[in-house]
Amino acid sequence: NVHRLFVREDLRKQTPALVGSLYNAVTALSVELTGRVYAGGVLKIEPGEAARLRVPHPALLRTVPVEAMDFALRADDELKVFSLADGFIAQTTELEPETLMKVRRAYAAVRESRLSSTTVRASS
Repeated sequence: NVHRLFVREDLRKQTPALVGSLYNAVTALSVELTGRVYAGGVLKIEPGEAARLRVPHPALLRTVPVEAMDFALRADDELKVFSLADGFIAQTTELEPETLMKVRRAYAAVRESRLSSTTVRASS
């Protein structure tokens, strides 16, 4: 995965938490549904489309488990990262853990469809 994110000046001190907060099921599904797919399955979000993404409110960022998420990312444990992030979302919103699990499954299905359809096209 490659990500490039430009952070507003007033949020720069919160950049690690902001980045960590993007690894949740709601945001991940939002990215999949909003983005444009290019060759090889590349998913791109144009600046104008980014405003439509579902991301946690900046006021909630102080509770993001940044260190634990960083450790899980470095261990290549994406499931753990999403579990930590979804826990953060469940604690700071009215979304139930069961709902977040459904959203995570929807994200996984949409992502798999995007990646498998580009693989089929590339091998044809």
